[in-house]
Amino acid sequence: LTDVVGNNVNVKFLAYNNVPPGIPNVKTKSGVIMISTAVNVNDGAWIVHTVPGFPAAKTGYSWPAAEIAKGHLLICMTIAETQINAIAASLFRAEPFVYYNDIPETETAGIPDFKKLAEGQIPSTPPFTTRRSIKLTGAGAVSVHIFSKSAKSRYEMYKKVILKGLKKTIKVWSRRDNKLKGDCRVPERNIRLIKSPVEIAGHPTNIEADESNWIVSEPGNIFCFMDKPYAVTILKKSQATEPALAACFDQAAIFARFNTIAAQILADNIFTFDYPQLLRNASTLLPAVEVVHQRDANFMFGVCVKNFLGVTAMKIVN
Repeated sequence: LTDVVGNNVNVKFLAYNNVPPGIPNVKTKSGVIMISTAVNVNDGAWIVHTVPGFPAAKTGYSWPAAEIAKGHLLICMTIAETQINAIAASLFRAEPFVYYNDIPETETAGIPDFKKLAEGQIPSTPPFTTRRSIKLTGAGAVSVHIFSKSAKSRYEMYKKVILKGLKKTIKVWSRRDNKLKGDCRVPERNIRLIKSPVEIAGHPTNIEADESNWIVSEPGNIFCFMDKPYAVTILKKSQATEPALAACFDQAAIFARFNTIAAQILADNIFTFDYPQLLRNASTLLPAVEVVHQRDANFMFGVCVKNFLGVTAMKIVN
């Protein structure tokens, strides 16, 4: 990142940010695409993050005091320049605000979506949702699946794009508006909301103090960086009409680190009931049921009933 805030003649980049340096009232995704212009070098990088005002191109960077108490996420992916086409195509449909670009046209010749992205064009023809895949350079060649949708898609990002694309249950860490709930209606395609607060490496945090939105799959090994929260409305606009992007990593170590957070939260929210008790309480078949915990007052929780032939797990969602 020193080559972004510094001045390396062989490193050029395109930057987009939800709060660009010196440009107020802009809300979209955040990231940087970098390439090397050195002769016979095919190196590049794609950085996705949640940091406001980063980077202030070529001018240095100081961490904003207001962000010290907040949680942030920054992921740097090393790529070959030949992967930029897939990234640009995905970003173009997600309609980011590009505030800096010094990548020469000679480096992006033959990449029409990059030109559209750099010029701030908005997709006007289908497809309005895309899924692209890239492989990172270095040991392991990690696969990254990029899901994106334009405002014209009218799809809810988590349910209609991510859940459909991954075909797995997902656990969601995100700020939310209490309108979108967990969804247990489709077997092995649940949306489960990770409870908050939680401790991470000994530090307490909660979704209100965290700027990141992410999911993990069940079963693994998928971790996704999400650029929009799990909410019905975002900045007074319907989420369905908001462009969005997700970068999903198929890598066991990354998944395990975030799944530990999810498991830590969910472990205290699992209650088991035997078949006879389920029969006696027909209300457990409803989306939500009121029960009394042995230590707490009444509370509501969602029910994920897989079958009635054995123990059934019920996870709190509210």
